[in-house]
Amino acid sequence: FLLLIFVYHRKIAGFPFREIAGSFVKILLASLGMAVLCLLSFQFLEHYLPVKSTVSLGIQVFGSILLSTLAYVILCLILRVPEMQQAFRWAFGKKVTGR
Repeated sequence: FLLLIFVYHRKIAGFPFREIAGSFVKILLASLGMAVLCLLSFQFLEHYLPVKSTVSLGIQVFGSILLSTLAYVILCLILRVPEMQQAFRWAFGKKVTGR
């Protein structure tokens, strides 16, 4: 991927390398936050809802997935990831941030 960006940057004038790198770093940070919250929420649910059946395991798994997905979206909005803002504008037809 990095080699492709390097080659593309050399061949195309005006390649938005800074914007792409900035989005990459923001998305990486949001993903790391999501992973940490997913692990913590799964452990929390595992502690308070021990695995006694398939249903309780399903609640643990899907509960942690739901919380971590919500956290990812919120983190992307806090970090002002342009792609997430564009997705919200597309989905809801309005600007998400105060800019």
